[in-house]
This record gives sequence, structure tokens and C-alpha cells, in this order.
Amino acid sequence: MRILNNAVIRDRYDVVVVGGGIGGLTAAALIAKRGLKVLLAEQHYIPGGACSAIRRQGIAMDVGAALLFGFNEKGYNPHRFVMNELEEEIDMIPHEALYRMHLGNQTITLWRDFDRYFKELVKAFPHQEKGLRDLYRYLYKLYDTIVLKNDMPMPPTEIPMFENLKGFFRNPVGTMQIARLMFQNGEKLLGKYITDPRLMNLFDILLAIFTCTTVNETPAILVTTMFVDQHEGGACYPSGSPQMLPNKLEKSIEKFGGQVLYRHLVKEILIFKGKAYGVRLDDGTEILADKVVSNATVWNLYGDLVKPRHIKPNRLEWAQQHVPTIPAFLLYLGVDARAIPEGTSAIELYVENLSDIASPNNFVAYIPSLDDPSIAPPGMHSMTILRGDDEKWPRPGDPEYQSDAYRQKKEAQAEKMLDQVEKLWPGFRAHIKVMEIGTAGTIERYTLKNWGTIGGPKQMMGQEFFKRLKARSEWENLYCCGDSTVMGEGVVATTASGVGAANMVLRDFGLKQYFPRKIRREYVNIVPGKPWTPPPDPTEPITAESAMRIARECQHCEDPGCMKVCPAGIDVLNFARRIEAGNFAGAARAIREMNPLGEICGYICPAERLCEKECNRRDFSDTPVRIADLHGWVCGHTSRLEGWDHTFPDSNAHCVAVVGSGPAGLTCAHFIARLGYTVTVIEKAQGRGGMLSRAIPGFRLPEETVKREIMGMVYPGIAFKYGKELGQDVSVEELLRDHQAVFLAPGLWAGRKLKLPGIEHADVRDALSLLVEYRERGRVEVKPRVLVIGGGSVAADAALAVKKSGADRVTMVCLEGEEEMPALTSEVAELKKQGVEIHNCWGPKDFLAVNKLTFVSCTSVFDGDGNFCPAFDESKTRELEFDQV
Repeated sequence: MRILNNAVIRDRYDVVVVGGGIGGLTAAALIAKRGLKVLLAEQHYIPGGACSAIRRQGIAMDVGAALLFGFNEKGYNPHRFVMNELEEEIDMIPHEALYRMHLGNQTITLWRDFDRYFKELVKAFPHQEKGLRDLYRYLYKLYDTIVLKNDMPMPPTEIPMFENLKGFFRNPVGTMQIARLMFQNGEKLLGKYITDPRLMNLFDILLAIFTCTTVNETPAILVTTMFVDQHEGGACYPSGSPQMLPNKLEKSIEKFGGQVLYRHLVKEILIFKGKAYGVRLDDGTEILADKVVSNATVWNLYGDLVKPRHIKPNRLEWAQQHVPTIPAFLLYLGVDARAIPEGTSAIELYVENLSDIASPNNFVAYIPSLDDPSIAPPGMHSMTILRGDDEKWPRPGDPEYQSDAYRQKKEAQAEKMLDQVEKLWPGFRAHIKVMEIGTAGTIERYTLKNWGTIGGPKQMMGQEFFKRLKARSEWENLYCCGDSTVMGEGVVATTASGVGAANMVLRDFGLKQYFPRKIRREYVNIVPGKPWTPPPDPTEPITAESAMRIARECQHCEDPGCMKVCPAGIDVLNFARRIEAGNFAGAARAIREMNPLGEICGYICPAERLCEKECNRRDFSDTPVRIADLHGWVCGHTSRLEGWDHTFPDSNAHCVAVVGSGPAGLTCAHFIARLGYTVTVIEKAQGRGGMLSRAIPGFRLPEETVKREIMGMVYPGIAFKYGKELGQDVSVEELLRDHQAVFLAPGLWAGRKLKLPGIEHADVRDALSLLVEYRERGRVEVKPRVLVIGGGSVAADAALAVKKSGADRVTMVCLEGEEEMPALTSEVAELKKQGVEIHNCWGPKDFLAVNKLTFVSCTSVFDGDGNFCPAFDESKTRELEFDQV
């Protein structure tokens, strides 16, 4: 085991998956379900690649995928197969119409209902009615053979020989038809029925939406399946945005014991004598593995991940000569509802140039909030506008990337694109509330798709199917999935590639593979779009349902201020994202990768001064994400079994002594034990937890929370010795004789009193000893009038403790003004609610009598450099009477 900057990882895994696109996530989840130790490493900060979402001002916008096939009961449905195998529920909203196409003055809507679509198609091309009818009759017959009678949810290259033989003997004629269609282009097939060049151009557009290829370029079998599956299978939209699909796959990986590592780029797949044996990260960390799965493009795999010295020159040339899909230029928009004309479809395709599918004058407008209102606040809509891009953009790493010139060009192109939209929707610009611009460079930076292309290599004749990467690579123990493999570009295709790669890995491990079978229940729920709901009332207890809604407030920031200021460096956006998807165990484990006291910190961390203060949601809202509430709730909601990583390495035969079992000592012991060390904790008290257990009052931190958290973080290999005080019962020298290292965390247990004239005659005690007594007994002996001197959280707890113990009048006096008080705003509000008087900007001077204290006006607490250096106005004083201080 080893500790990275944001995770604890093994030295070796059964399988490492490189890349968190849908193919890699699918493969990792299916492999993990079979009990293998899996690590998925992703350079981005969220999973999903092009099938993910961004969120701005509370509006979720599709990064690249809005039409997701393969979820319905009918048609080619590898997504349904995968979710059922993983037993992972996902809600999908069906598209009644895939999109509406505008051809000048004509419109054709690609309805899922074929008859409805066919009527519009014939209306636009009446002279081709017979040919169209004969064509679709033939396509449906072929589809029955290709898909309905051959429901393997994996690429043909990964279907076992005996399954192929079964299919051949079951339908030899159909099998031969399929084989022929793989090696002829779609134009040859359609040309038997279609004579109008304009209609053939229309079919180019229909196909290019999904494959980025023309009919002439595309294998006929793909044309057949795509044109029919649009109606038989149909498309859906993941409820909550496309991000929910990778979120659910990530949940399965973690549910079955796998691990996902974000913000770490794999720089090299390690190969020796033709065998892959692990990966090297960008920080130089080497992770060993029996098998490696690459979810990378063919260009990134050959020569980058696998170094040229391991590649035959002809294979390197073969890889680099693949023709890519087109780059894209995108606008991500949040607009007010008035921007969208009445009757607009959720996906509108505007075709100005029917003869050129890559024309920048053709564009698609995705408006998913029309189908799924939950992704945008009332009165707002989410939009993604996409077009092909023939501009040359700097790539990430180029000196010009992100330069002023680059930004100016980007903004100029966005204005041109908006000009096109304005022609169709006059006044559109005035309704834009938020806009992000994505160039080809942006796409490459986030997804590592070379040159910012929509997919990998084109699925075109000459580099089709068997001429592409297969699941089993030319290197032993290295496998491939993703949009450079046999099935090609698209979310449904990469899902199938993930199934194929998983099966190849499982086959080589001698484990059970995944094939169609009868299932006990369906885990894909076809649902209507859900309405937007306001976040829950903060005064109400959090439930599983409300936690998911609260987590949706997180904006998934690329550069999160919350994470920067968190002393533990907790990945806030990723634990919130997991909660939103119902992945509570994964969220708790993600928190505890950095902080094993997650539930405790949910109660006592000053989040409103740290992460919540820097929450980017404050840029457009009065309130931040309720980070601390989610943090504490999810760690307390998950069981000890689910909410902790129970990876226990073998002992490394080294011993470490930890002095003190407070937060620092326990945390050190926890992480060292996870690395394989034997740990002895020396504690002078008769129990562990330090101030967590002995000083923080129960109204601030429940005792059962402390016990539960400590039980979870104490791993095998940690032993406690109680009643042993450093310097009295044991010395550092003695500990070093039996241990390789000693960590000192004895705590600061001595309370302090102010050195004021006359203090020896008054009833004064320090706050720490008072809180220790309160924690032990549940109350303290108090007198009627109590003064609390101080303005921080300890003073606040002391004031509440004496109030709850029966003091008639509790007065808190501090140097700071109310806005400067070290106590949290919520604590100050609680004090006032409980009737505690607060006097700001006064400092204690001397005790005039047994029950009277003089204060002097404090004019400032800090000097110009921010150092504690209080200044006083001696001419302004006041006296307060008390019975106890």
C-alpha cells in the first residue's frame, strides 16, 4: 500500500483500467463483480469522458451525449444488459422523438414511432415512397437477423467460437448476410432503393449524427442496425443528466470492492518482453497489475501509453494512419425559458448544407431540460449547441493554448455560432444567463480525444470492425476497450466494448464470463421526466432522498475552492457527486481516503469558515452547498462494513509507536496500519479519542458518533496501551528501542487562566477543565451569574455548558467585534438563542472585588500584518458583576 496525494492505493492489483470513459467504467465494474482487485485510473476529475455533464449556476449541461441507446427492452441493448448484471438501478427518460431535422422550409422528426416518422419522410420525398417502403422492409428483416436473433452485448470479435457456431447453425443464411454486410458500404445497400441524391444526403445526415460518417463510408451492417434501432430500441436520457450513467458505473465498481483514482494521468503502460505488468502515473508512481485494460484512443495507445520501443514499426504506422472523426465546437448555455420557442423539440438539428455533413453551418441544439426539468431551475433551460469544426485550434500543451489570441478566437467563433442561432430564434442572445465555450482543445484536455474529435477513428470502410483494435491486444495481458475498438464511436458501442474487454480478462483468469441470461428483475427504470424540486429545509433531518437532492447543489467545479481550503484536502465535489447518485458507501470511503474522522468533522469542522466559505455556489446564490452536513451524514449513514476501505495488506514487519490517541494519534495510526505497519498506541487515559471523547460536549458531538468513528478507523495491526504517560511510565528512548519510529501526539491538556490583578480572590476556572467535567458528568457545578471570557468555539461551548447546567445568567465577553469572533456564526446564533448575552470589543483588566470585573474598550485585535496585537482605549471602561468566571 502507498499514500498518494488524494488516495491510498495498493502496490499491486489484479487489473488496472486506464481511462474512465464508459468503456473503461463498464469493464472495471464487470471485472470487479467477479471479485478481482480492480483500480481504474482517470486523469480527469469526474468519470464519463464525453458522457458526462457540467453544472453552472444550478443548470446541468450535457458535455457531449444526450441520445443514449441500448437501455430499452427491445433493440440492441447492452446498457440494459450491463445494469442488470451489475444490479444497479438507473432511471431513464424515453425520447418520443430522437430529434427534429430542419431542411430549409421542410422539417422531418425522427419519431421513435416508425410509422409517424415514415409519413413525414414520404411527405418530404413523395417520389421515393416505394423505394423507401421497400428499403425499410428489407432493413427490418436484416435487423431481425442481426440484432433480435443475435443479442450478444459485445463485439463480434469477443463472442466465443461455440456461440458463433450456434448462431450459424441456427440461421446459416442470416449469418452469411451479416458477413457480407460487414464488408460492403451502406451506399451499395441503399442505392438499390434510393435514386434521389438529396435523399441520400439526408441519410448521410441521419447516420452522421451517430457515427460521424456518410453512407458511402459506413459498413452496411452499421447502416442497417442504426436506421432501424432508432425506432425499435429508441433512445433515452439519464434522469438527472448523462453524468448519472458514469456515476452509476462508478458506484458498481466501488460496491464490488474496486477503486477509482481521479486526477492522475497514466503516462505509460509498463511492458517487459511483450507482457504488460502495470502502469506508471504522471508523478512516477508505478502500480503493478496482472492485467491492464486500456480505454484510450489508438493514437494514444500506440507510441504514448505503449512506448515505441515495444511496437513494431508497421504497427505504429498502422495505428497513426487511422482517420479520426470530426472535431467539434460547442456552446454550453443556461438560458431563460423565453429563449426557447413554443413547440421546440428537445433536440433540434439545423441543416443548411445537406451535401456536407461536416459543414460548420449545420448544428445541433440539445435542450434536455425539455425532457428532464429537474436539471434546471424553474424558468431556465439547459442547452448544448454543437457543430463540426474545420478551424485549427491549439492543442493542450501548445504555447498558444489558453493564450489571449486563443480566447479571442474562441469568443469570435462563439459569436458566429450565436449569429446562426439568432437567424432562427430572433433575440436569443438576450436570454443567455451563462455560457461556456468548448473548442477542440477543450475536448482534448478533458477527454484526451486527439485533436478534439467527437469519437475515436471513424467507423469507415478500410478501418472498419476487424481492422480496428480488438479487446485482446498484441501484447500479452493488455486489453482494449473504447471508441477505437471494433464497435467504434458512441456510448452504446463503447459499452459493448467494455463487456468484451471484461470477458477477455475473465476468460484469461479462468472466471465466469458475461452472456445473456434470464434475470430476476429489471434494473433500468423507464420513467417520465421529473420536475425540479427546491433543496430541503436545512432545519429538517437529512434522509437518503434529501441527501441526494442537497448534493445536486454542488457545481462540480474544475478548480474547486472548497477543496483548496480544506485542511484535509477532501475531494468535496466527488463525494457530493457520489451522494447525488446514491453511492453513499463510495462517498464515505472517498472522504476517509483523506480523513478517517469524516463523521466527526461533519459535526465540529468549522466548514462555514473553510469549504463552505469558498464554495463557488456563492457566486450566484446566497447559500453554499451544505458540505459539512453531507459530510457528517454520509459517514454516519454508512455501516462500518460499507463506509471504510477494508484493504488490509500483509505486515511489513516494521513497528511504530504513537503517543496519544486523540485525532492526530488515531489518524497517524490508521494510515500507518493501512500501509502494513504494526502500531502501538500509548495513551495516558483509560480510553481513546482524546478531546473528542473527553472534552467536546455531547450537545456538540454525540458520544455514539465518536465511538462509531473510532471503531471504524482502528484497523488490524493497531494495539492500545492505556494508563501509560510519556515521561512517567515510558520514555521516547524506550519506545525507540522496540519501534522503528515514534509519532508524538500527546495533546494540549493544560487549561489557561488570565494573569489579572485580583484573580486569586475570585471563583475562576479554565474552560478546558470545565468542559472535561461536563463531558464526564453531563453537568457542572455553577453559580447564578457566570462570565465567560473569550470569543471562540471553546468559549461558546463553555457558555452553553454552564447554561445547560443551570446558571441563571451567562454573559460572554470578548475582544473581537461580532464579525471578527473566532466562534462560528452558527455558534453565535445558538448562544443568542439560548439567552447568552454577548459583549463585544471589551478586554478584561482587573478584579475590583470578589464578584466584580473591570473591562476596557478594545479598539482593534490585529495589527496591519494580521498578527494578534490588541489595542485598547483606557478611557472607556465598564464593570460586570459575577459569581463565577
